[in-house]
Amino acid sequence: MWGANWYGGSRRPVSAMPRRPARARFPAGMEAVYGDAADPASLDAAFAGVHGVFFADRAAASVDPADLAQIAAPALTTGDHAGAVHELSGPQALTPTQEPAILGEILGRDLRVRPVTGEAARTGMARYGFPPEVVDAILHRALDGTQGAEVLPTAEKLLGRPPRTHRTAFGGGRQPSRPAAAQAPAPVPPMDTRPR
Repeated sequence: MWGANWYGGSRRPVSAMPRRPARARFPAGMEAVYGDAADPASLDAAFAGVHGVFFADRAAASVDPADLAQIAAPALTTGDHAGAVHELSGPQALTPTQEPAILGEILGRDLRVRPVTGEAARTGMARYGFPPEVVDAILHRALDGTQGAEVLPTAEKLLGRPPRTHRTAFGGGRQPSRPAAAQAPAPVPPMDTRPR
């Protein structure tokens, strides 16, 4: 799910944007609308009528799903990564305010984040049936966590090219989807996963 227009304790409609709405499971009253970065035309429809997006204002170095799939395919279908643990990141840490601004530039729309207090988010999630321990975990990770903000070199090593930026992932620039055959990366040895 890329985002949701969550309005805390208000009575406004709430929607989520998964790539496969028919397979998505959300609390009663939440609408699933199709949206996929690989289908930029779908984003206009997905964001039609959206007035705000719930996010904590914490930077994250998100990995583009296409890059993740390209990394996962050989890891799941060959023995080349047996026993390896790859901690991944995207090429830049962006706040949730920066992400919609980039998407808005690409779509030619003014997309902004409306701040939602932690208490309003807690009230909204509880109203939609989220158990208190799940709400606590989500808010702790969103508001207090730091994991996921560091830009790591792993994805570039595994892909043999720089990972896609947020702008490129949403169609605002071109980057090759695969390294050229002549530039294929050397196999990455398994990482040492022993505790230190």
